Amino acid sequence: MTCVGLIGLAVGHGSHKEALGQAWKLTGGKGFQEDPAIRTALNALSQHIGDAPKDWNQNVGPANLYLVWSVERVAMLYNLKTVGGKDWYSWAAHMLVKHQRPDGGWSVGGYHGAHPTIDTCLSLLILKRANFVPDLTESLKEYVPITDPGSK
Repeated sequence: MTCVGLIGLAVGHGSHKEALGQAWKLTGGKGFQEDPAIRTALNALSQHIGDAPKDWNQNVGPANLYLVWSVERVAMLYNLKTVGGKDWYSWAAHMLVKHQRPDGGWSVGGYHGAHPTIDTCLSLLILKRANFVPDLTESLKEYVPITDPGSK
C-alpha cells in the first residue's frame, strides 16, 4: 500500500501544472519543495527491500512478486536507482533468477489471483524496467525534487 500511496502522490504532483492551467504561468513556472510525504514513504518502503546478495548462489527466501513489481513501478516512476540506499533492481533480479522455473517462466504465487502466466508477466516487466508513464516521470523531475532518502 505504500507503493500505491507513492504512485498517488506522483500523479498528484505530476498533474499539478495541468490542473492549474493558465494560472501556472502566474506562479512563474516554479517547481515545488521536496514533499516530506514522499521521503517518509520511500524510507518506509526501503524496509521491505532486501540487500542484493553478493553471491548468486545465496538463498534469497520466498519471492513476493506483487511487492517486487510494486517497488519496480515506484522506482521507475520516481527515476530511482536505489530506495533507502538499497539497489532495488539487483535485489529483485537476484530474487527472480533464483525463483525462475526450468521452463523459463515463474510460478511464485503469494498474492490474490496469482497464476503462472501473471507471475511470468510480472517477472518480465520487473526485469525490463518498463516505464509506462515516462511523461509523468519527466513532470515529477521538473516540479518536485525527488531523491532517495537513503542515498549518500
